[in-house]
Amino acid sequence: MSNSKRFLHVFALIENYLRELTPKDKRISFYERVDTVGRAKPAVRRFDRDLKEFADLRNAIIHESSDGHVIAEPNERAVQDLERIAELILKPPVVIPLFQTEVVTLAPTSSIALAVRTMFERSISQLPITNATNNREFVALLTTNTVARWLGAGLTGGDANLERTTIGEVLVFTEDADNHCFLARDATLFEAVACFQQHETEGRRLDAVLITTNGKSSERIIGTMTIADLPRALKAIGGEGR
Repeated sequence: MSNSKRFLHVFALIENYLRELTPKDKRISFYERVDTVGRAKPAVRRFDRDLKEFADLRNAIIHESSDGHVIAEPNERAVQDLERIAELILKPPVVIPLFQTEVVTLAPTSSIALAVRTMFERSISQLPITNATNNREFVALLTTNTVARWLGAGLTGGDANLERTTIGEVLVFTEDADNHCFLARDATLFEAVACFQQHETEGRRLDAVLITTNGKSSERIIGTMTIADLPRALKAIGGEGR
């Protein structure tokens, strides 16, 4: 199969996908469909520039000269790039199992000393705090920054006893309670990366994406993704694109 036929076949798959998610109106251009779907689908939004450039190449390919030969025959790299993007858009990788892990949680009534020891032993900087009754319903995300703020205030006030202080008492020093977000196990890596990007755009810090079966805070946390995991996620979804 020629490169042009491979290219047109893959491009048609993407175009059909976009048409299924937008109004069935022939007057709507491919560019417009990319913009519309991209607002809801981070995978499409991530490759919007690439898709529009490939649309221009498609237009050049389908306009044949008088002797039946295509005007533009895409090179192998262009075809492979489009095939890679199509795979990521049509079958985007999801957060589980890549970021599935055994997540340790503590209750607000536990001592901050236990939390600090747990963070040290597991080399983590975030610790989900859950309801003491069912050990599942999410309460807050304890971070090393919060611990440091409490410790600084305690040293200034002369009361920073780790054993006597509960996690709940330390959580009042949380700078931003909206330092996390929840995603379902079948959420795409594009959605996870978009959570970090959205917080950054708003000038806020996202400390962790917490993953549960259906993305609900009342469910057991089965995986996490932090800023340190971004390089691995970006690699899995094709880096920064072309």
